[in-house]
Amino acid sequence: MFALDGLLAQRLAKVCLLCLTLVCISPIDLQLALAQEQLQKVSWLRGSKVTPPGQARKVPPTTSQSPSSLTFTGMEGGTNPATQTLNITNTGGATLSWTASDTAAWLGLSPTSGTTTKETDVVTVSVNTAGLLANTYTAMITLTAPGATNSTEQVSVTLTVTPALPTIGQSPTFLTFIAQEGGAPPTPQTLNITDTGKGTLSWTVSETAGWLSLSAASGTTTTETDAITVTVNIAGLTTNTYTAPISITADGASNTPQQVLVTLAITAPVSTKAKLTWDPNTESDLAGYKVYVGTASQAYGSPVDVGTLTTYEILNLQKGQTYYFSVTAYDSSNNESSGSAFRPASSSSCPCHSYLSRRERRHPPVPACPVSPTHSFMRRPRPDRSPTTASCLR
Repeated sequence: MFALDGLLAQRLAKVCLLCLTLVCISPIDLQLALAQEQLQKVSWLRGSKVTPPGQARKVPPTTSQSPSSLTFTGMEGGTNPATQTLNITNTGGATLSWTASDTAAWLGLSPTSGTTTKETDVVTVSVNTAGLLANTYTAMITLTAPGATNSTEQVSVTLTVTPALPTIGQSPTFLTFIAQEGGAPPTPQTLNITDTGKGTLSWTVSETAGWLSLSAASGTTTTETDAITVTVNIAGLTTNTYTAPISITADGASNTPQQVLVTLAITAPVSTKAKLTWDPNTESDLAGYKVYVGTASQAYGSPVDVGTLTTYEILNLQKGQTYYFSVTAYDSSNNESSGSAFRPASSSSCPCHSYLSRRERRHPPVPACPVSPTHSFMRRPRPDRSPTTASCLR
C-alpha cells in the first residue's frame, strides 16, 4: 500500500514539472511571433518587396522576343528579300508597353509600338536593298519597355547582298519568215544577245528544226551586243506554217534559259494557166484528141482525152516552172498519132503545127520543147503533109 502511494507521488511530481515548463515557454513564442509581424510591417513601409500581410504580391511585366536574330539575303540590283516577323510577348505580369527602333536606313519595322498582357504582338521586319552594293550589313532592333523586369532587349539583323548575276537579253523575242512554196528563200534575220545584268554572260544557242540554221552557237558578252544570223531553208517544204524555238542558255545567269520562237509561213505558189489550140484533123474516122502535160521532156503524165475539141486550157500551173505539152489524135480503132513537137518562139501566141494521121500507130509522144506559162512556142511546119495548126497561149 505504501509502495503504491510512493510511485503515484513520483508521477504526479513529473506532471507538475511538465506543466510548469509549458507555461513558461508559451509566452516566449508568442512574443517572438508578434515581433516578426512588426518587422514585416516596418519593412513594407520602407519600400521592401516583402508583401504586406493580407495583400497579393504584384508581378511586373517581362519582355520576351522571338527570334533573337534575323538574317536576310538579297542580290545587288535585284528584288528585296521577303519580309520576316518578330514576335513580342509578355512573360511576366501586368501590361507590357513596348516600343521598337532600329539603327539602319535599309531596315523597316511595322508597327513600332504596342501593348500586350498575354497575347503576342507581331512586328513585320523588311529590308530595302536599293543602292546597296555587294556586302554584308548589320543592324540592331531595340525593344524598350519601361517598368519591365528587362526594360531593354535587342535583336540583331544581318543582311547579305550578293553580287549581281548576268542576265540574258534577247532581241527580238520572236522571228517570222514568209516564203512561197517552191520560190526563193526569205531574207535572213538577226538575233541580238546582250547582258542586261552584271558580270560576263557566257551564252549558247541551239535549235531543233532542220530548216533552221544559226551563224553562231556560243559566245560571251559583258556590255557589247552579239549578233546571230538566223537563216531558213524552204527546200522541200510545202504550203504550211512551221514553228521552232531557238533556246538560249547561260550558266550562272539569273534568267536562264530563254527562248525565241521562229515562225516560217510557206504560202501556196502563184498559179497561172496555158491555153492550147490546134487545127482540126479532117479525116473521116477521127475519134478525138489527147493532151499530154509534163515538167520534163518525155516525162508526161496520163493524157487528158478532150474528145473532138480543138482547144484546151490547163490550169494551176506554177509560176516559174517549165512545162512540156504534146497533142495526139486517135481514130475510131484507137490508133494514135505521134505527138506534136514545139520549139521556142518569142510571140505571145504561136501556131503549133501537128500532123495527126490515122495511119500512124500509137507510140509515146515525141519529145517536146519546153513551154513556160510566161512564154509561147511554135513547131516548124512540115511541107510534105497538110498541117493542122495549134496555138499555145500564155
